[in-house]
Amino acid sequence: MDITINKKSKKNVSKKMWLIITASAMVIIVFYLFFNSGYSNASYIANNRSLLFANVQQGQFTINVRGYGALVPKEIHWISTDINGRVKQLWVKPGDSVKRGDILVSLQNPQLIQKKEETTWELEALIAEKKAERVALESQLFQLKTTLLETDAEFESTKLVLDAQEALIKAGNSTISALDHSKTKLTMKNIELRQNLQAQQYKKMEENLEAHIAGAKARLNKMRKTLQQVQGQVDALDIVATSDGVVQEMELELGQQLTSGDGVAKIARLNDFQAELKVQELQVQNIQQGQKVKIDTRTSTVNGVVERIDPNVVEGTVKVEVNLQGELPPEARPDLSVEGTIAIADKKDTLFVKRPVFASENTQAYVYRVDNNSKTAQRVKVEFGQVSTNTVEILSGLKAGDRIIISDQSAWEQHAEIILN
Repeated sequence: MDITINKKSKKNVSKKMWLIITASAMVIIVFYLFFNSGYSNASYIANNRSLLFANVQQGQFTINVRGYGALVPKEIHWISTDINGRVKQLWVKPGDSVKRGDILVSLQNPQLIQKKEETTWELEALIAEKKAERVALESQLFQLKTTLLETDAEFESTKLVLDAQEALIKAGNSTISALDHSKTKLTMKNIELRQNLQAQQYKKMEENLEAHIAGAKARLNKMRKTLQQVQGQVDALDIVATSDGVVQEMELELGQQLTSGDGVAKIARLNDFQAELKVQELQVQNIQQGQKVKIDTRTSTVNGVVERIDPNVVEGTVKVEVNLQGELPPEARPDLSVEGTIAIADKKDTLFVKRPVFASENTQAYVYRVDNNSKTAQRVKVEFGQVSTNTVEILSGLKAGDRIIISDQSAWEQHAEIILN
């Protein structure tokens, strides 16, 4: 038994020694290859598969600025209620097409209906009252006219008697006494005085009637105007669309109480959109009105031009409004997400490269340029110029054909040279 155990132990020791010798030889070979393959200056090893590379090109450099946003209607009509009321009926839903005058919502207001009825009754009573007053005044005026006509007839009759008496007296006829003649004159003067007073009374009565008619007309017009206003409020219980379009928003429930000024619905006109893009504030400085824009809806593209640039910066972005040109695609809808590419300028015979993640406009930075054998990359200082959507201009530090690393280099940015494994 003891002899068997010793033999096995010797075999295990020999096997371990062989493994140690083999591993040491491999380490020596690796170090030999490392120090004789051009990696002697490298101080970091990067995984080649996790890196992104790009080649420096020379030619026409197109400067674009990209923005993201949505299609928005050029005209949006916000419908609100002018009166208080409770939602009685909802006739449309968001997404429905409507025509001008279509009923959107019906409200109910019992107090308003009662007010209309009471105003109608008051108007009818006032019409009857003013008609009765006018009839009474016209009757009085007619009576005065009759009396005045009777006085005129009496005046003419007395005048005939007086004329006859004067003719007889002038002819020397003694049948007419001076006393009778004087009485006739006195009667004539009294009738004439009464005639003048009656004429003045008749004129005043005419003026009174005219004033009454004017006053009654004003009162009736005021009451009719009141009824018209109440009727308008009753009609406003049916809230209607003010234009053709599509209902975008309407968040109401049956029985909901609304007060004057509350929003009811938002209606947008179809086939009349513009694009609103959000552009990074640092890239807006080169954007101008009239520049061409390509709008991508993810399904198709639409041409447009820059129409307006918002002067305010909101959360690091600036809103750019784009006027769309040509026929809109069938998928165009309000709030459809889009991507816009604004053409800024074209530069000929320019060095450029696919934009590294850390590259900014008109700055200097270090990039790692790959050597000819693609085994190492050296850090070089590069001056960047203008930035486009996916590319950046190279002002100095690189030449056409150079291959650089464009992915994140923060893990080895302190190393002058790295190994590409």
